[in-house]
Amino acid sequence: MKIIKTKVEALKENQVREAALAGCDICPCCRENKSHLFYIERGITNKGIVSGICRNWYGKYKSDSGILYNFFHTEKNKYYQVDCFSCLTCGAKWESDPYQAENNITGGTI
Repeated sequence: MKIIKTKVEALKENQVREAALAGCDICPCCRENKSHLFYIERGITNKGIVSGICRNWYGKYKSDSGILYNFFHTEKNKYYQVDCFSCLTCGAKWESDPYQAENNITGGTI
């Protein structure tokens, strides 16, 4: 048996994701804080916040590109993800900070 991810590693990944998404559930322009589904349930179709994955890539994050990083880190390529949000109430769009995500193809972090 081989342990792929421990409870501590999973908790750390979840904390990094939550830090990257902190504040993204509130519109920076009109301060809307309810999801689109909240309004759909009430019969309103043009209000709320819609979110989804807008970019994901396998490679290096921009802070990982230094010479010292290349010499001392064996795990150079990781799977990163950025979530996008848009407010249907006022039309604003914004993105989360990049965070290391779980690879959907293999089911684990790279």
